[in-house]
Amino acid sequence: MAIDEHEDALRATFAAGNKEAWAEWRKKWGAKHPDEPIDLSGLELGRARLPGYDFKDVNLSGCDFHFANLEGVSFCDADISHAEFNEAFLYGANMHSVKNAHQALNLETVRTESISGGNRAGVIYFEECIRKWPERHASWDRVASFGRLCSATLGTPW
Repeated sequence: MAIDEHEDALRATFAAGNKEAWAEWRKKWGAKHPDEPIDLSGLELGRARLPGYDFKDVNLSGCDFHFANLEGVSFCDADISHAEFNEAFLYGANMHSVKNAHQALNLETVRTESISGGNRAGVIYFEECIRKWPERHASWDRVASFGRLCSATLGTPW
């Protein structure tokens, strides 16, 4: 269920960079709806300043994070399918068990250097994102290796 009735309040919270208000809202939502995950899908957060926010287990599919400051954000177990990350700052972001990263847009353009001079590592645990079997085992590198093997054994160009 999308959070339509709370969207304006959440936008104001995100615009103000008030992560304490976000944490409080999450706590209240969890108490009222223990079996419903938070669904922020499609929310426009481009250029937002969200350092240190906790988006654990949140549906962020289709969200717009272009040029957003996501330094130190926890995306643990979050769904980021079709989320736009064009030149977002992800320094110190925790991507442990993030879902559908292969469907996220412009992840190759994210910035992983610090903009606040922090001592965190770059993006962490991204190698542990949740991917289906084909995305884990049928990479382009493996396809190319198979092609080179066929070319070498059959004498046909790849």
